Amino acid sequence: MKASNYYSLNLKKRPFQIFVLTSVVLFILSFFSVAKSTNVSVNDIHIEISWNIVYKVLSAFLLLMWLLYIFIKKRLLSKKLIWAHALATILPILAAIIYYNFTPQDRLQSPKTSYWAIYSMLLFVAVSAQFILILNIAGGIVKRLTKKRGRVLIHDTH
Repeated sequence: MKASNYYSLNLKKRPFQIFVLTSVVLFILSFFSVAKSTNVSVNDIHIEISWNIVYKVLSAFLLLMWLLYIFIKKRLLSKKLIWAHALATILPILAAIIYYNFTPQDRLQSPKTSYWAIYSMLLFVAVSAQFILILNIAGGIVKRLTKKRGRVLIHDTH
């Protein structure tokens, strides 16, 4: 197989390429993002996080996910699980970004709003999606082991 075909953005054959596409988009957005930041206060600690940094960190995370898929793609169970993992990881991240950018800042800073609950829910969905990847890897390993041993996992002695 040619290297040019291997790294093409054919989402039908390699659905994990959506990670690199989203990573590039987020990295480009980090340069065009308005100077917005989020303030986090925990007890006596006050932290201000710039969204430019958040975009770059998310971009690096998605790029690492893509690299992981490059190395383990032959050991995975199914493409449907790749799609499920990719969409369940990327969509909550994009939803949080869109929600933050289209919500007025005065509303976000108001203590009556529950925007942290929304972010926590989206983060929970994105983190929980990583279990789909673990399931895909484990299923692929079991599939390879059963194929090598004649599709019998437990030998019946009777």
